[in-house]
Amino acid sequence: MKRYITLSVVIIALCCSACEDVVDIDVTAGEQLLVVEGWVTDDAQPQEVRLSYSQQYFDNSEPTPATNATVAIEEYLEGALLDTYPLQEQEGGTYSTTAFQGKLDHEYRLTFTVEAEAYEAWTQLRRTMPIEGLEVFYREGLGFDSQGYYLLLYANEPEGPGDNYLFRLYQNDTLFNRPQDISTQSDRFIDGQFINGVELNRGNPFELGDIGRFEIWSLTDEAYRFYNNLREQVVIGGPYANPPANVLSNIKAQNPSNTIEIVGHFGASAISSATILIEEIDESED
Repeated sequence: MKRYITLSVVIIALCCSACEDVVDIDVTAGEQLLVVEGWVTDDAQPQEVRLSYSQQYFDNSEPTPATNATVAIEEYLEGALLDTYPLQEQEGGTYSTTAFQGKLDHEYRLTFTVEAEAYEAWTQLRRTMPIEGLEVFYREGLGFDSQGYYLLLYANEPEGPGDNYLFRLYQNDTLFNRPQDISTQSDRFIDGQFINGVELNRGNPFELGDIGRFEIWSLTDEAYRFYNNLREQVVIGGPYANPPANVLSNIKAQNPSNTIEIVGHFGASAISSATILIEEIDESED
């Protein structure tokens, strides 16, 4: 099952991050936004797109799904249309298909119609960083570091500039999915280098018997900017921070007169992953 950083929750976080003083105010109901979350990947999981509507300021209920939409993904190579894949509606505003897997360097166009309004987005599936392996080490609880088991990453960053990555860490199939867990990296300063033992879960120790899984998702430049902007808006605050604003989306309305505001992103990614069982470490080994 694919796991998402729920953008409806992020929108609420943006609204709440502007002030910490408690005051009694009358809040005018804001405009409802269309929220889009979708990926094409090269793994064997279904390709999914989630459509929903944002909630009002003090609404703690689940996001309202956008149902009865018509959703499809078109596949292109060097500008030529190869195929079109209709997505079937599932529960909760999720639309999916198992008819294809993403392919390297192919382009994908998402099209969907909600309440008689048509939308589209483009993306491309780029190469990712191959993982050589994971290693476990044990740390005693000192200072701000908690006692427990931690993971180290070993990987080969491909030669050639222009690669971007999204990192995802799982503990027993549970994704570290808080806004501050959004972790991205470009190859600007690591192009072609060997990643030699980078710590992955500082402050979040694993326990014996846990299973750790780490994934590296490739990102286009547009997706890289989206996730960086998302992290900055939600996590980086303080008295001199910029006022919160909706993160730019690559979803566009096909009708220029359509004034419905859209948030979210449609992307494509090649995924490399590695899994490790947390076992007791033999201190006698070198």
